[in-house]
Amino acid sequence: MKHLRPSFFIIGERKCGTSSLYRYLVAHPQVLPCKVKEPDLFSKPWYKIALGFRNYKKLFPAVDESGNIEFIWPELDEKGQLFNETITVERQEGVNYITGEASVNTFYYANPRILNRLLPGIKIILMLREPAERAFSHYRMHERFRKEGRKSMAKTDFVTDIRLEMKKVQQGEDSLFLGPSIYMKKLPKWLNIFGRDRLFVIRSEDLQQPEKAVGIMEQLFDYLQITEFDLREMLNQRFNVAPPKQMPEDIREELQAFFAPYNQQLNEFLGLHLY
Repeated sequence: MKHLRPSFFIIGERKCGTSSLYRYLVAHPQVLPCKVKEPDLFSKPWYKIALGFRNYKKLFPAVDESGNIEFIWPELDEKGQLFNETITVERQEGVNYITGEASVNTFYYANPRILNRLLPGIKIILMLREPAERAFSHYRMHERFRKEGRKSMAKTDFVTDIRLEMKKVQQGEDSLFLGPSIYMKKLPKWLNIFGRDRLFVIRSEDLQQPEKAVGIMEQLFDYLQITEFDLREMLNQRFNVAPPKQMPEDIREELQAFFAPYNQQLNEFLGLHLY
């Protein structure tokens, strides 16, 4: 059975609103979902990618398949507890469909050359978020892991652990929570492989503003070469969002100063004013 080849890939970054973006895209009448939002294949070692690629392709809808498409969606309830729900997407006859996925570990851990070789022509979507807020949200996710008895890198508390990570980065070491917010560590290699014409960058903050979000989605539909579609009502919804919590102001100021030179590099590299 032949399956649709993915046309787009939301590569990350984590805690930047990729879940909401994926749900917005899947709401478009020309977009069909992967069976799971995050197959997380390309962040693995190359030999595991080679072994798993055949099964990976089967996660996408069959070309000649009829009937509705179901996919498993991880969501957070109002208490921040994770649960899975099954979402059904109606499939119509005679529609020129595309499909894609959103494994958000990909930006930081994957080799873009391998992804481009196995999925030639695929279009990349990258979401960014204010770096300090992204790191804080990432840490909170690991706090939830710890409460659930899962593997967690949240050892003590945010302020203590993050200050230790800042020291590690200054010593040239990698870090779990700060590293993914230093976007210039990974962006050049992605841009080198895919170029600006196949890498669409979105600020999470813009997608949270309905009027800006409308324009972003219009540009994204054009980038993916699918028809215009009005998503205004859905753009007010957020998916997989933890209950709100404020970052301590003193550590926020420290982090903003820490990220400032990296943000300047990012802005100069892209010719944009992002952060």
